[in-house]
Amino acid sequence: MQLKQSKRQNVKLRLGISGASGFGKTHSALLLAYGMTQDWSKIAVIDSENSSASLYSNLGEFNVLDLTAPFSPERYIQAIEICEKANVEVIIIDSITHEWNGKGGCLDIHNNLGGRW
Repeated sequence: MQLKQSKRQNVKLRLGISGASGFGKTHSALLLAYGMTQDWSKIAVIDSENSSASLYSNLGEFNVLDLTAPFSPERYIQAIEICEKANVEVIIIDSITHEWNGKGGCLDIHNNLGGRW
């Protein structure tokens, strides 16, 4: 262990937004992203919700990557890497739920391995 002086650093924000369907999570995430970048072209939505993010295209010209099954962790990583290579500054994942319980997600992977913890 070492005690050191505090130093302001440029760190990435990781923020989770939760709420029931229709509460405005995607809309809020897009407005937050625009507040951080002031540039719609620097925002990408990884959309596993049947292109629902495009419903907000009236806000600005942000990028959308439609993610379909299988929803394995590796596919989410690929989607994030595509956004990073495009020099996107803010990536919104809508929704991460499919990675857990969607087709090809963690629960499917677990069941295919025998279904035992």
